[in-house]
Amino acid sequence: MNNKKPRIRQLLKIYYKANRVNRPHKLCLAFPKDGCDLRVMVAFEKYLMTQEIFVYAQRTAKKLRAKLLISES
Repeated sequence: MNNKKPRIRQLLKIYYKANRVNRPHKLCLAFPKDGCDLRVMVAFEKYLMTQEIFVYAQRTAKKLRAKLLISES
């Protein structure tokens, strides 16, 4: 049984989602939906994400790029 194909597909799916952070973005201050304190957010064309999630996605994309042998271009 070949179990590697689904695993590679799963990793590629995660990589493409995490690699969205490489799109043009800018930092801003905003209130999250839960109404907490003012937070640093990263604004993309169609969505916002917190700075913590942005840093995590960058690290994850970098690790997966190395694991899957994807060039940075």
